[in-house]
Order: sequence, then C-alpha cells, then structure tokens
Amino acid sequence: MPESGPAALSAAFPDSAPSDLGSEIDDLFGAQAAVYEDEAGTAGAELGDPGLVQIFEEFRKGVDQQLGNEDYDTRYNLGIAYKEMGLIDEAVAEFQLAAKDPQRLLECSSMLGLCFLEKGMPKLAVKWFEKGLKAPGRLPEEYNGLRYDLAVAHDAAGDTDAASNVYSDLYGRDASFRDVAAKVREFKARRGR
Repeated sequence: MPESGPAALSAAFPDSAPSDLGSEIDDLFGAQAAVYEDEAGTAGAELGDPGLVQIFEEFRKGVDQQLGNEDYDTRYNLGIAYKEMGLIDEAVAEFQLAAKDPQRLLECSSMLGLCFLEKGMPKLAVKWFEKGLKAPGRLPEEYNGLRYDLAVAHDAAGDTDAASNVYSDLYGRDASFRDVAAKVREFKARRGR
C-alpha cells in the first residue's frame, strides 16, 4: 500500500519538510513592486521559482481582466487581502484604484496611509490621511480614526508639533477615543509644558 500524508510528501520531495503553509506563503510572496519593469527577472528573484512567478502573474492578469478598474468594492477587498498577505505594494495599487470611488475614498485613504506607514513612508501616509479627511458626506465620528493615524504619521515623519496639534484636536472632539488623552499628555511632556 502506498504511503500517504506527510511521510509520502517527504518521500516524494526529500528537500522539503511539512511546515506552516501561512509561513511558506509569506516567504514566497514578500513585498513586491506594484509595477513590474522586468516581470520575469525582478519577481523571479523575489519568489525564487520562475513557475510561481508565472502563476502569480497569470492570477493578477486574470483578476485585472475579470474586474476592470471600475469594480471598486472588489478592488478594495483585494487590497485588504494583499495587505493581510504582506503584499503591500500590490495592496497600494488596489487601494489607489478603489479610491477613485467617492464612496470608498475615506476607507481607501485610511488603508493607503497605513500601507505607507508600514513601508516607512510617513509623508505619503500624511498625504493620504489628509485626503481622507476631505472626503465629503461622512459622519464626524468616522474621521476620528484618520485623525489619530494622521497624528501617528506626523510623529513618524518627525513633525511633532503637527502630531501634537492633531492629537489635541481629536481630544477636543472625543476625549475617550483610543488612547488620545495619554497621547496629549505625552506630547505636552515632550514639549516641557
């Protein structure tokens, strides 16, 4: 009777051992550029397997052909999936497409800001958080998360005065939002006031 399960896999693929699938996917699909100059060369080096590169590129092309640029809800959801998989550049591209929908602008601006913070690009994060705050037709409470994240981005960019001002503004709007009261105290202590 032939072997089955992990033992059979180990026998068939002696160089591989059973492991956590999520970790393997994370290892295979590390952050990549959203626009490929040389798809086979650049992505191949990052994925390590030309076959995987081809499969991933075919998947992306299939998604683009089926969705089109105007399917904003699906683009937004695809951006969320990419972000959760650690494919930040791909997530950015999807959120930028979805941000063209005025109904999704606030959420996309928030996600883009978070992506740029994760990439270590706080000035771009500031830009997107500010753009989200200009999105019309939302309840005042819906903007508080953007304000908080905007303050975080200002601080990450080294603009502590702007961060302090945004935290103070948010505190004036909703003193119980997240840890804004503690942030206001922290920035006052930093200023020595």
